[in-house]
Amino acid sequence: TDIYSVGGVGYFLLTGHPPFVRETPMELLLAHAYEEVPPLTNYIPGLPDDLQQVILQCLGKKPAERYAHVSELEAALLRCSDARSWTEADAENWWQELRRQPEALAANTASGAVYPTIVLR
Repeated sequence: TDIYSVGGVGYFLLTGHPPFVRETPMELLLAHAYEEVPPLTNYIPGLPDDLQQVILQCLGKKPAERYAHVSELEAALLRCSDARSWTEADAENWWQELRRQPEALAANTASGAVYPTIVLR
């Protein structure tokens, strides 16, 4: 996979929302190509800025704006302030809390003409 799609998955894992949700596949493609990605803090106000910046850099519109290689992404993640303090128990608590917020997941699984898809570029 490429860095953009890793950023899209990271965005979803952290927020419970894809970067873009649109009514048609064409609108979704255009959003991925031209629209600014909403800050992750729109969904997770306390998210550390350094982690948000790593994810947003992965979602840069032009390949040159993204990390050139996964090793650069790994290094950036390891430089994040919370990188060494996150435990498996923290991860489990994170997911349990997300499960207690059904509205966070409902927007992504609602029936209808919504396409919460990550576009590879």
